[in-house]
This record gives sequence, C-alpha cells and structure tokens, in this order.
Amino acid sequence: TGFKTSDMPILRSNDGGKTWNTASSGMVYFSGIANLGIDPRDSNTLYAIINPKYAGSYLRRGTSSGQWQTIPTPLKNAQIDTGMTIDGATGALYVMAYDSRDAAKPRWQLWRSANANESDIGKITWEMIHDFGAGVSGTVLASGSSPQGLAIYARLSSANCNPGAGIPCQTLVQRSLDGGKTWATLDVPGF
Repeated sequence: TGFKTSDMPILRSNDGGKTWNTASSGMVYFSGIANLGIDPRDSNTLYAIINPKYAGSYLRRGTSSGQWQTIPTPLKNAQIDTGMTIDGATGALYVMAYDSRDAAKPRWQLWRSANANESDIGKITWEMIHDFGAGVSGTVLASGSSPQGLAIYARLSSANCNPGAGIPCQTLVQRSLDGGKTWATLDVPGF
C-alpha cells in the first residue's frame, strides 16, 4: 500500500479488516499513541493519549474520519498518565492528572470530564473525583457497570520507589464501585 504505519499511527477498517485507511489527519503524536478509546455512546468520537515527549502525556480527541485536535487536561493542562477510561452510560472521560501545585506534596488525582465531547474545546470542564495522596502514582485501567454504580479499576504504586537503593515498589490494583469516590484494594496475584 506504500505507507509506513509509523507515519500514520491510527488506521481504520470499515470492512472487517480487509482494507485499512489512515485515521490520523492532524494528529501530532511525537513517539506514538499510548492509549486509544472509543466513546461507547458515539462511535464517531475517539480519544487518544499520546506517549510523553517531555514530562507528560497529551490528550487528543478525534473523529472516526480521522480529524484530531488537542483538548485540555485537568488543572489547566496538567501532566496526565497514559491510562484512561470512558463511562459507557454517560460518555464521561476519566484520566489521572498530576497535581504539582504543592511542590512539597505532588500527587496523582482521578479527574472526570462529563463533556469531553463538547464541540468547543474551550468549554470542556474537569471535576476532581479522588485524590490518592502524596507519594502515590496511578494509572486508570478500565471501567464498567456494577450494581452500585460505575466500577473503575486503577493500578497504584509508590511514586518514589527505587529497588536499587533499597526502596521497594509497592503496586496495588484498586477498584471503586461508586465512580471513583472510594477505593478498595483487590487481591490480584502478581501485583
């Protein structure tokens, strides 16, 4: 077909994978895409988190036809982690953002945008759902429905671990059954 996939990070097939076309017009992606999500309520709306170039990832929103734009992240464009999830019932987008406003106690927080699909990106708003506290880094893994409400899964780890210096890394998988407000540790073998 004459193209390199590294030149077009997102490809789309409309015929079950028989043929592929680029879907990344206007995408600025540095060293690749870390995560891609499709709004379950509107398959024409896609979200991508770009691999970090410097200190943080970037958030992009696109259409199935491949038109992309950068959208703001929480805290006036704070660093975000490469994990995200989209609530299938509401279309709300969840990301982890790094709050460095208190330099002595930087922290990762779970944020939600109920209007990430807003056509005017200047009107996209974010709400902080949970602060995991200083010394913890986190990645949103997945979400789904539960009898109690939206279940969100996250991987949390100690932010300042260094096994070579004798500071062990502790990694936990946690689940929230109330849309991210409260969390419980899951017993997951290998973590």
